[in-house]
Amino acid sequence: QKTAYEIYQCDWSSDVCSSDLSTLIRTVGDGELLPASAIASAKTAKYGKSVPIKFARNDYPSDITKGATIDVYALPIREGTTKGSALLIAQGVSIESIDLRGKDIGGEIGVVVRLKEDDVETFLTDTINSKLIAVRSAI
Repeated sequence: QKTAYEIYQCDWSSDVCSSDLSTLIRTVGDGELLPASAIASAKTAKYGKSVPIKFARNDYPSDITKGATIDVYALPIREGTTKGSALLIAQGVSIESIDLRGKDIGGEIGVVVRLKEDDVETFLTDTINSKLIAVRSAI
């Protein structure tokens, strides 16, 4: 078992394979099918950043697992409560890892997502004083 593979992307509708290499961005076990969310272009994988974030237990669906793709929304918190409209701060991000240790005691769920390097600063700024909500990306 390896943490990264390079594969050729093929356009099966035209039976032409390009030389554009892609990289697997998460570990794939023996016999496991390759989910699209685990593949990134070599450029994206090379320049992507792993970013840790936390979700309240009720704001992260329990059936979303490592390798899935999610959208992250932020609800502004003012005066101790959420106020204002939700803001989509990350769309179609891949989950690299999940730490569920705190969820059973009412705590938070730690998640590491992969973002484009240019998106990290804006993403982190948008998370300040916000309640984060994970939503499964459309398949």
